[in-house]
Amino acid sequence: MASELLTALGVVLVLMLASWAAIVWHYRHTIRRAWREPVLRHPVLVIESDDWSPGPPEHAERLQCIAARLGRRRDSTGRPAVMTLGLILTAPDGRAAREHPDAVPTIALDDPSAEPILKAIRGGIARRVFAPQLHGLAHYWPETLQQALKAAPRGSGLRPRRRAECVMQGPNQTADVAHGSAVLTEESPRERASHSGEGAANSAGASACGSGTAAANSLLHWLTAEDYPQTEALPPHLQTRWADTTTLPSRPLARAAIKAAAQEEVATYARILGTPPKVAVPPTFVWTREVEETWINAGVEAIITPDRRYTARDANGQPAAPEGPIGNGQPAAGSALYLVRDIYFEPGRGHTADAALAAVRRRFTLGRPALLETHRANFTGDEATFQRSLAELDRLLDWAGAALPDVRFMSCQELAAAYRRRDPTLVDRHAAARLRVTLRRLSGHGRLRKLAWATGLALPAMAAAWLLRVPETTMATNEVEGRA
Repeated sequence: MASELLTALGVVLVLMLASWAAIVWHYRHTIRRAWREPVLRHPVLVIESDDWSPGPPEHAERLQCIAARLGRRRDSTGRPAVMTLGLILTAPDGRAAREHPDAVPTIALDDPSAEPILKAIRGGIARRVFAPQLHGLAHYWPETLQQALKAAPRGSGLRPRRRAECVMQGPNQTADVAHGSAVLTEESPRERASHSGEGAANSAGASACGSGTAAANSLLHWLTAEDYPQTEALPPHLQTRWADTTTLPSRPLARAAIKAAAQEEVATYARILGTPPKVAVPPTFVWTREVEETWINAGVEAIITPDRRYTARDANGQPAAPEGPIGNGQPAAGSALYLVRDIYFEPGRGHTADAALAAVRRRFTLGRPALLETHRANFTGDEATFQRSLAELDRLLDWAGAALPDVRFMSCQELAAAYRRRDPTLVDRHAAARLRVTLRRLSGHGRLRKLAWATGLALPAMAAAWLLRVPETTMATNEVEGRA
């Protein structure tokens, strides 16, 4: 009887160990990524604001207000709060377009008419509260926008290929604008890519839906009605720069055209700001390896991602053909690396500081930085929207300092440099700390977690996590988790 019991226990043990081995083997790539991603010793907060480009003088005034608010806060090292500015180096010139409506004339950020904005940006850089990043020479592919304007005879209209292409016609987008209360701080990579660069799309853009004539009239009106047409109001597929979205599904751009355009925007950035870009943010998070390689060869050191590289738009105009997943600090071509922006913070669309702060805390428990995505339109719209956005920004910074007293404010360039050199003041090199955080990261994978509990693998994992508790001086996870 005893021998039979021992035999049965032995069989159970063998089956259990075999199931554990099978789980580890099946998820080996996930486990490897979780282990290789650096673990941060302190909470890191980066506020990323995209789409800043030539615009009216009021935009310069808004930038100065933002800079003043950022400058009032300091982290535990004395560094002021910082906002990265994803710069669009040219904007459509509405005045010139009124004379030549069949073209899309542009104005550059260093044009005399844009001097107030460039001066405000440079002032914020000097105060260390702004950190410029390359977002693109334009927030569209010029030939695609030209074709959209010429797609129909004058007065008859541009007919969208699918209704889903129209601005704000996706179910999530429509609800978000209509009710202003949806909190999109925790989205899938595809959702984040879909929203990126489109956060400011508004009812003016939405009017492009419907009849072909209405669509054409809306697009022509967009180009000529204001001196500085806002690209945020374009249909999402037209905001994509690194794919041919003349028709949907999109088609790849020619490699030679990609290389020439990427080189041009890097050179233009260097001409305007006096130094080549070190960080690049692909418009709408749709880009290709060819774009990336050209940027990196020109000196870009970090690529911002939603944790995937989307290389196309599908028949409904949504980001498609993903490559990844991509993790923080993951090497790219050459000496460059990737950073993951995965918190959506758009006060103008109802997103609140408390929701963003909760996401910041969650990132810290996982040893990751918190990169918050926001857009120019939160700060350049009507006065009420601007004041609401400023108030939420104030709350976020104040609460971050109070809830996370060890928080670090920094730019993506600084974060990438710390990752690259494994800065011991920011990146935890201790194996015990890394293993504990790795286990915590893996517990966030729903299917893996369920299998671990079903097979008993979770028990030794929990025991290891308890034995490898990280000292409070290394990583104050207990305080953070208790407040989350």
